[in-house]
Amino acid sequence: MENGVISIPGTKTDAALRKVPAHSAIGDLLVRLVTSSKDGYLIPSSTKNQYDERSAPIGKRFGRMKAEMGFGPEHVFHSIRKTVATLLEDAQCPEGIAADILGHDKPTMTYGLYSGGSSMATKREWIEKAIHY
Repeated sequence: MENGVISIPGTKTDAALRKVPAHSAIGDLLVRLVTSSKDGYLIPSSTKNQYDERSAPIGKRFGRMKAEMGFGPEHVFHSIRKTVATLLEDAQCPEGIAADILGHDKPTMTYGLYSGGSSMATKREWIEKAIHY
């Protein structure tokens, strides 16, 4: 993380490969996680599955933790992304900016093909506006 910006590498699509500003309320937490990281990831994991992926063991750990906290099967790791999308929509964030934050393709010629994407300042503005602590 550099200058309050999270880099999301190694994704399934080009749109998912992105940089997203961290919300001001979690900036200190992210700095601590980055500083203590031994492998460059925010969530430590020394375990990988048979395909050399770290996500499956982390997903299982998330599942155990959420169950211990009383959350049911309808709450999945992707629920976090759904919640952010809902908060952005409720704040009336333009869909193109939300797509840049969430890492979704934009299927239009103008924004999907020719645009370089929303600026970091614009994404930060909408994250701060939509997510309240």
